[in-house]
Amino acid sequence: MKTSVHAASEARQKLGSLWLFLLIGVGLGIAVVVTDGLTIVLLMLVPLPMIVILRFPPAIFLFWLAVATLLPPVATSPEFYWVFYRLFLPCLFLLTLTFIRAEGRSLPGLGVADWSMVAYLLVVTTSIAWRSEDPAGSLAKLFDRAFVPFVAYGLARLVGLRENWVRFIIPFLAGLVAIEALIGLWSYFVPASLPEIWVRDNLYGRASGTLRNPNAYSSVLVFYMVFLLNYIFSERTRPMRSLLWILVGVGMSTIFLTYSRASWLALIVFSLALLLLRFRAFAPFALLVSLVGVVLLSTVYTEGLNWAAERLGNQKNVERRLIQMQASALMFQARPILGWGYEDYDKYDRQFVQPVGEMTPIEYDFIKGTSHNTFLTILAETGLMGLLCYLFPFFWWLRKSLVVLPGMSSGGYFGRDFMLLLWLAIVFYFIVTQFMDMQYIPFATLLVWLGLGITANLAENHLRDRKSQQQQELSGG
Repeated sequence: MKTSVHAASEARQKLGSLWLFLLIGVGLGIAVVVTDGLTIVLLMLVPLPMIVILRFPPAIFLFWLAVATLLPPVATSPEFYWVFYRLFLPCLFLLTLTFIRAEGRSLPGLGVADWSMVAYLLVVTTSIAWRSEDPAGSLAKLFDRAFVPFVAYGLARLVGLRENWVRFIIPFLAGLVAIEALIGLWSYFVPASLPEIWVRDNLYGRASGTLRNPNAYSSVLVFYMVFLLNYIFSERTRPMRSLLWILVGVGMSTIFLTYSRASWLALIVFSLALLLLRFRAFAPFALLVSLVGVVLLSTVYTEGLNWAAERLGNQKNVERRLIQMQASALMFQARPILGWGYEDYDKYDRQFVQPVGEMTPIEYDFIKGTSHNTFLTILAETGLMGLLCYLFPFFWWLRKSLVVLPGMSSGGYFGRDFMLLLWLAIVFYFIVTQFMDMQYIPFATLLVWLGLGITANLAENHLRDRKSQQQQELSGG
């Protein structure tokens, strides 16, 4: 009887997966061919949750993930952006809550980290009400940059992950990595042939995939690749592992083609950490990719090496950003608790622009200069209160992760390696944020909060299992 029930469950999951990929293919095809394709895609979303969510819970989110990656909402019509980015995930969150309650399951309570996120929203909302000259516009940006990413975190906490989902999720993410890597190469070599939705004129000659920004591209690509790397480290199916190694290698190579110093630094740290984590598995791969890169750069692609040297030797951008970093620090010193007001950085930073050593501000610094550091921007705009509330969940779950890591199993997909890889993706993003204000790219920020939600589940599940085991040992004794 159990076997037949299990088989029926497996059949329902496969049916849900088939529905998902069929609708993704049809929807994207219509969006490309039909002039008003985006409207049709939106109409297709209406029946999708009810069809799929009962059969394969993460299917509807994977659908959203694919469309948000390949059709970045920020480059589409306002209607698409409103429905697909601002409303879709919150509605999915409410729908998931409804199903959980209908099944009689208890909902997880709000923890300290969750209340910190609520506090951040309250701090920023208060700042907007107090100082903003455009409250509606500022609230909309808060919704995009914080509320929706927090909802993604909440979805991850509600749904969790199961071992039997891995065989669907890995091919799905492998497909996204393959598409992004291909379009990344395309956007580097022949950007003019790509649709405007995927490329910006001022970024010609730099890989940016479908994300329209090199740093967003590298951050999103690394987030997807950690799932593939974890499969490589945890499974023994050689053909699949070989294919995934190739995808990871191509993906990392396209990050070099972003010609973003922030992404280069983050990739170096990411690669060194992988060597420490899995030296025997990653060292031969890293050596092979490095050798191929050196051969290509020294023979058929010498202009790439020359441009890389030019990017590294360009001190003008470095000077501009150091001057702006100092301005951010001075803004914080002037108003350390609540800051200068959400979205008001560019309104007040000019009066704090000063020389840094021998580096003298130029006209650009006073007219167009802005912050290129996510956390310094938050600090200057919302003060110490805002920054601490925003970062506290990361520190909270990092502490929990460090507590459970020694006792976690090294086998299986959801073991120690997966947690460490997720943290490496978060560190990659954090490094990039030191050179660019990633709040302007909400989708990349959303994935980091999604990763934090998955990490929180891993830590909490392990703590719960350890507590249950201790209680059994005590009762047995």
